[in-house]
Amino acid sequence: MPVFEPSEGIFDRAYVLSEDYIPDVIRGRDEDIQRYKNLLQPIMDGRDTKSILLYGKTGVGKTVTTRYLTQHLERDINEYHGINLNTIWVLCENINTSYQLAGAIINEIREPENHITPTGYPSEQMFRMMYDELDSLGEHVIIVLDEVDNIGTDDKLLYELPRAGSNNRLQDTKITVIGISNDLRFTDNLRQKVKSSLAQRELQFPPYDANELNEILRDRAEIAFHDGVIENGVIELCSAISANDVGDARQGLDILTEAGEIANREDSEVVTEEHVYRARDALEQDLINDSIGDLTTQGKLVLCSILYFERSNETPVRSKDVYDKYIKLAEYIDTSPVTQRRVRDHLGDLKMQSLILESTKNTGRQEGRYKEYKSYADVDSAISELDKDGTMEPIVELLEALN
Repeated sequence: MPVFEPSEGIFDRAYVLSEDYIPDVIRGRDEDIQRYKNLLQPIMDGRDTKSILLYGKTGVGKTVTTRYLTQHLERDINEYHGINLNTIWVLCENINTSYQLAGAIINEIREPENHITPTGYPSEQMFRMMYDELDSLGEHVIIVLDEVDNIGTDDKLLYELPRAGSNNRLQDTKITVIGISNDLRFTDNLRQKVKSSLAQRELQFPPYDANELNEILRDRAEIAFHDGVIENGVIELCSAISANDVGDARQGLDILTEAGEIANREDSEVVTEEHVYRARDALEQDLINDSIGDLTTQGKLVLCSILYFERSNETPVRSKDVYDKYIKLAEYIDTSPVTQRRVRDHLGDLKMQSLILESTKNTGRQEGRYKEYKSYADVDSAISELDKDGTMEPIVELLEALN
């Protein structure tokens, strides 16, 4: 007797709700797609192109739009000109040097049995190997560097790749580099010559509004679910929650998916607004659990500093006040404190993990500009998660006493 059997459920093609799915029509991005298409058009026409840097917060359509346009460009250029356009996609999440990036590009081109371990080669040999592999592809190659901001200060290839043809690094292949970044300030840390090379053209995708999210979710839901299982108001509610938060389509799709999963587990014939609210709460709790569980002791101390001010109803709080409280909390558990600069780094990490919110305040000549912070995570849930490993127990008791 089988352990697993197919279930009827309410889903028809649930994979349509995943972030990897590329729809036939991209909703909510008409003007952005046209600008993006114009930047890629020279490839179709056999002309030189500029490098492109694409900005925007997570879930605003940067990756799906890039995949959509490059796939169509590959098909169309082959149909009209008989040219095989190659797109090399590198996720830079765990890549922080040019050396590692070169190894990743080589392995994207080669068959798995010929992959290299990107260690032990002299740097110039690694780069030469990469350019040889690119030259072997001929015609035109698009290199997409997704989450390019992870590469950090080792920016040799970010400067060289867009100029590979003019610098005679490539003989037979033209390349177009597309960088995708969630960090709107990414180029602030680049050398000017690197910025002018990597970001010859820039596009910024703004957050979606509720109407745009509604279009996206409705299109996906019509394919992903069986007919008639989504109650009126469910799509609108998912869209409103996401729009009021960060305008993130991925968040809206995650909430809709989880709502469907909850309905499935309970053998409900429909997805209701109650399922949506429960899905939102469950996903927020999962985010808190995962994010806090990955924090170092110092990261947890910085978060506790902000939670202290939340409990005291004193947020938003300035970074210098966060640091003063952090010093006291570090002493409280007999831990050596880090510098104020490192605390700022931890604040940036907490913001990226959606545990805190950052805002900039401008007071004019009196105090100038400064940053303020408040908790984004539910305070009680965050405190509960901090209490699990025991290292923060004295501080957790202190925070709970403030309630």
